[in-house]
Amino acid sequence: MMVTRKPSAITIYYTASQEETFVENLKKKSTLVHGCLLLLFGITHVYTIWFSWNKNRSIILDYLYLTHWNLTFHVFFLAIELLSDLSLSFDEMTIIFRNKFLHSILIPSSICVSIGFWAICIIFDENLIRGPPEERWPEWHNQISHTAILPAILIECMIVEHQLPKWFPSLMITIVIGSTYMFWVIFVGVVFQKHAYELIQNASATKLASLFLLLTILLIIANIIGRWLHIKYWRRMRRRKMINK
Repeated sequence: MMVTRKPSAITIYYTASQEETFVENLKKKSTLVHGCLLLLFGITHVYTIWFSWNKNRSIILDYLYLTHWNLTFHVFFLAIELLSDLSLSFDEMTIIFRNKFLHSILIPSSICVSIGFWAICIIFDENLIRGPPEERWPEWHNQISHTAILPAILIECMIVEHQLPKWFPSLMITIVIGSTYMFWVIFVGVVFQKHAYELIQNASATKLASLFLLLTILLIIANIIGRWLHIKYWRRMRRRKMINK
C-alpha cells in the first residue's frame, strides 16, 4: 500500500515565499513598465496638442482620427494602471473597469489603428491618408501612434494577467465605441464640412456605410483575437508554472 507524504511545513513555507517573491517582482516590473510607457505616450499626446495648436488646427477636430482616440485611450489606461501599481485600494477598486477597458476598447482599437493604417497606406495613395508632406506629423510621432501601440499592448498583457470580461458585454462595449467614433465623423463632416481623409470626403453614402460597417467588423475581430491570444498565453504560463513547482 502506497503512502502519500504530506508536504512539510518547511516546504510549504518555501513555496509560499517563492510565490510572494514572484508576485513582488512582477509588481515592480509592472510599475516600471507602466511608468515608461506612460511617459512615452504622454509626451506623444502632449506633442499632438502642441502640433495642432502650432498649425492653427482645432484640437477637437483631431479626434476625427481614430489614432487620436487610441492615443488618448493609452494615456488614460496607463495612468490608471500606474496608480493601481502604487495603491492596493485603488487597484481593487478599479480592477473590473481596467479589465473591461483593456479587452473591450484598448486592444481592439490598437489593432485596428495599427494594422488598418498601414494596410490603407499600402493599398491607397499615401497622400490621401497622411496628407501632403508639409502637413504630416513627424515620423517619430507616426511610428509611436501607429506602430508602438501594438508592442505596448503585448507587453501589458504579458506582465499583467487581466481577467477577461464576459464575451457578449465586451463585444457590446467595442461596438458602442466604434459607433460613437463613426457618428462623430459623420456629425463633423455634415455640420462643419470637415473630413479626416479625402477618401471619406469623396465617398458616396453607400461606400461610407460600407466603410463604417467594415470598421465595426474589424473592431469585433480584433476583440476576438485579443481574447484568444490572452487565453493561449496565460494558459501556457500557468502550465509552465505548474511544471516548475
